[in-house]
Amino acid sequence: MKQRYRLSGLLGTALALSASTVHLRAEAEDLERDTFQAYQEIFRPEEGHARRVLAGLERAALYQMAVENPVATLDDAVIGKYDPTGAIGFCFGRAMTAQLGARELGLSLSSLKKLFIVGALCSGCTGATDAPEWRFHVTTVVKGEDRKWYAIDPIMHESGPYRPLTVERWIERVREGWDRYHGGEPRAKLYLTPPDAILPDITTLPSPETGERLIELNFVPESHGLRALRSTNRALGLSSRNREKIYALTAGQAAEYFLTTSEREADRFRFLDIRIDGDAIPYNGYFVDLLKTDLEPDVGLGGEPGPGGRGGSVIGRTESAREGARMRGGFSPALLGAGRGR
Repeated sequence: MKQRYRLSGLLGTALALSASTVHLRAEAEDLERDTFQAYQEIFRPEEGHARRVLAGLERAALYQMAVENPVATLDDAVIGKYDPTGAIGFCFGRAMTAQLGARELGLSLSSLKKLFIVGALCSGCTGATDAPEWRFHVTTVVKGEDRKWYAIDPIMHESGPYRPLTVERWIERVREGWDRYHGGEPRAKLYLTPPDAILPDITTLPSPETGERLIELNFVPESHGLRALRSTNRALGLSSRNREKIYALTAGQAAEYFLTTSEREADRFRFLDIRIDGDAIPYNGYFVDLLKTDLEPDVGLGGEPGPGGRGGSVIGRTESAREGARMRGGFSPALLGAGRGR
């Protein structure tokens, strides 16, 4: 009889725990949907966005907003809150910050893109045998009134406050800082995508690599119908002597190889966590908190800040944070299964 009561008690506890788990999962899914809706209200508003370019002061304001955002900031204490192990990097969070800020300024989708560099990236390596730090990096890029495109990347800026790099200069800086340590020719690949591509699809990582997924080091774009055309370089404002290969992806290709914010829930980027080979890695509220912040750039600050002004001090903090954290990309190889040969 005592044994029966004991089993009955254990069953009741198990059922209660199960019900609690179901309730928590339902709450999490509600939060996921609410966060996606908040994102959509900015990214795909009901009224049209018709602006085709951002002028210099608007790009400066957009860059400033991304630098100073209380969630996307490079402040060590904030980084520690959302990325305590330093393995996520959240370059894709900073890129989303700039992406949504550009939409708040009314920039059309055709003048707004993401630029990814994917490969074995390392800013602190000194030789070919050193272990890479990151598997990809991404920035939002916007079209300027001078027909050049600019990278709104808080970890990189031109000399002077709030001056984002041109795409050409951004590629040079990334190559120089992350893709030269091995001593050979650059190996990482560049992909230009629609702005709703958030990060490469890393939800499944086969071991050994199959070459079927864009995130894999042995992925050959041409074998999967992706092409790097000279017209892409010209459209981005690169000089005629530049020989970089940039693979421009259609919306369909981006949806195949990246996690995007499409309407299809099964394939969509998740705002709460990432599932890698079935294991959930939480973002610790990063995107939930980001969508609660003011993402509208303030173009009426009175012009580009000068040395010693508000802009100079912020850029100083940004540069210091960038140096302290080296160059924060997206997802360290350790998190993506370095123990399995990556």
